[in-house]
Amino acid sequence: MNLSVSEIPITDLNSLRITTRPSTFRMRNGKTGVAWKATRLTFKRSGIDLLKRSDELIVNQIIPNSEADGYILGYFVLTLQEFRQHFPNVISSKSYNSKAGVYNPRNPPESMKRFFVKMEKMGR
Repeated sequence: MNLSVSEIPITDLNSLRITTRPSTFRMRNGKTGVAWKATRLTFKRSGIDLLKRSDELIVNQIIPNSEADGYILGYFVLTLQEFRQHFPNVISSKSYNSKAGVYNPRNPPESMKRFFVKMEKMGR
């Protein structure tokens, strides 16, 4: 299943209680997944490993320290299937497979732009 980020209302994303620790959620539309926040795109193996179905969502809320590295306030949203299909380099990286299990590029990859939803203002 390919998900368009436009299928998820920004109000649903804003209503999630997101912390820096990965936590599971269920949206009003029935979508389930795991979410966390960071200052830049971050793939956390501990969170992603919680997902069982390929259509479950990975939500990474971005609250940047500055926009200098190309990050703006918003969310990266993709399904587990999309993560596996489009980012095998992340899955096979040393950092993702390390004890910490975190992969976070300094600048947002061009390939992630289609998975980004901009936040107009902070809800929390």
